[in-house]
Amino acid sequence: MPKTNIARMVWPEVRDAVARNPVVLVPLASIEPSGQHSVMGGEIFIADYFADGVASRTESLRLPTMPFGYAPNFLGFPGTVSLRPASLGAVLADVCHSILRHGFDHILIVNNHSGNEAIVEQTARAFKADTGVLLANVLLPPIMQAVSKDLYPDLAKVHGHGGEPGVSARLFLCPEDMRLDLATPSEPRGYHGLKVSGTTVQQGPARWALYLDFGDTNPSGGTGDAREADAARGKVIMERMVTCGVEIVEAFRAIPTRGGGPR
Repeated sequence: MPKTNIARMVWPEVRDAVARNPVVLVPLASIEPSGQHSVMGGEIFIADYFADGVASRTESLRLPTMPFGYAPNFLGFPGTVSLRPASLGAVLADVCHSILRHGFDHILIVNNHSGNEAIVEQTARAFKADTGVLLANVLLPPIMQAVSKDLYPDLAKVHGHGGEPGVSARLFLCPEDMRLDLATPSEPRGYHGLKVSGTTVQQGPARWALYLDFGDTNPSGGTGDAREADAARGKVIMERMVTCGVEIVEAFRAIPTRGGGPR
C-alpha cells in the first residue's frame, strides 16, 4: 500500500504519486475549549483520524492538520488560538496553490471547525477564479451528528459543543487527557431575557445570532452533556465517519476539477 501522509514521505514519493491523480486532503481544525472536561485540541485529533482513515482506504494523500482556525468568540478561555480571517484565508490559499503547482488538482478541504466555513468558501471561490480549479470541502461536525443518532436514546438532549457525540469521539482518540470528572450539564445563561447558547438565540420558531463571546452565555466553555460519553461508542462514530469520507472522496475523484461543467 502506498504511503498517504505527505509529512512522512520523501519528495520523490510525492512526485511519483501525481501519476495516480490522488485526492489531496487538507484538514483544518481549531485550538479552543469544548467544556472544562475536553482537550483543547479535540478537533485536531478527530480531523487526523478521519484524514488518516480516508486516505489509507482510498490511496489519497493527506497534509498535516492545520491546528489553528477562526475562533475569536473563544478567546476568553486560556489556550485558545484564533487566526484573523485574512490570515487563515491566506494560509489556506497558499497551501492549495502549492499543491496545484506540483500537479495535483483534486483538493479536498476537511474542515472540522464550523467557524472556518465562511473563510473556506471565500478562499475556494477566489482560488477557482484565479486558477480555474474547483476545490471541495467537507464539514465534519454535521457528519458526526448524522452517523451518531441511532447510538443515543435522544441525541438532542446531550448534543452540544462539549457534549455528545464529540466527547465520546475524544475519549476514543485521547482518553488519557480527558477530564470527565469535570463534566457537568451545560446551563447557558440567559442574555437580557433571551435564550442564548453560544451565539444562537432561540426565540419561538426563529433562530438568530448575537455575536457574543462564548463565555458570556456558556461559562464552562461548552454546551450539551458529556457525562455518559463512552470511548467504545466514540470508536463506532469515528469509523462511520471514515466510511462517509471514503464515499465523498470517491465521488469527488470521479469529476473533473479543471474547466468541467455539468454532465
